[in-house]
Amino acid sequence: MKTIGFLLIFLSPVVFAGSYPSCNINEKKAVSFRSTVSKDILLVSVIGSPCHEAKLKISVKSGDGKLLYSYESKYKKHNAAHWAEPDFDQIALKHVKNILEHAITKSSSLPSRMPCELDEPGCEPYERRTVPKKKFNSIKASNIPMLTHSTYYEGWASFVFDSKTEKTIKILEGGV
Repeated sequence: MKTIGFLLIFLSPVVFAGSYPSCNINEKKAVSFRSTVSKDILLVSVIGSPCHEAKLKISVKSGDGKLLYSYESKYKKHNAAHWAEPDFDQIALKHVKNILEHAITKSSSLPSRMPCELDEPGCEPYERRTVPKKKFNSIKASNIPMLTHSTYYEGWASFVFDSKTEKTIKILEGGV
């Protein structure tokens, strides 16, 4: 009897895992990320089975395929829905479409008040600059394209493409 109980407990996740939806979401959108006129592509995917164990991938590529930005994380940490939600795949699809719609904005939308620097004493952890104050102000004033996306359920980060170094840099992060 103990053996049967052990097997039921041991095998139940395997048996029940088949009843949860899988995710195979791959979406893309033409964007301007390197400059206001560049032809770039924002790609967002949530892939895995079951869906609550899927990986979220966000990337930006230039028109000729050069990788400009890449982010990868477990999808579940970006979503407050219970992992056993029967329509978790539809929740993930809605999230992907939301990223595509709202991820690219302008640096002029950065906060007017100056967020503190990451290591600044007394820094309010809700929102932190990851670049020096002078660079932050310069980026904000330049009104260049900016990528913002969640980094966990209640956290986010913002990035811009530095045309001088030809690299993407994180300029702001926040979370609860």
